[in-house]
Amino acid sequence: MPGQPAPTYPDQPPAPPSTATPTRPDPSVSLALREESLQAASRGDTAQAIALIERAIRIEPDRPELWLDLAKLHLEEGDYASAEQFARKALLYTRNHPELEQQAYVVISDAQRRR
Repeated sequence: MPGQPAPTYPDQPPAPPSTATPTRPDPSVSLALREESLQAASRGDTAQAIALIERAIRIEPDRPELWLDLAKLHLEEGDYASAEQFARKALLYTRNHPELEQQAYVVISDAQRRR
């Protein structure tokens, strides 16, 4: 029945406590995607660069560098509203990275100025 504890049997030892740790995404995957994105951007393939960085963000959504990369790519494309939006998203994760926070504010400023 739902809500009732599982039965225990006196002749069986209790189950050991779970030692499983929550799985964290592998940062090497998102970093590899970021590198591929930077290479695509350097070749002028912004659409591919955006697709790759978006995949990296799905893996590690709390990495401010990824959000900044996405913001900069949109800034280069002339999508200033998205650039500002993604730079602001990066600010949510820059708590111990003042240099990244500064970069995010630069992107926001550039996006607002270019509108």
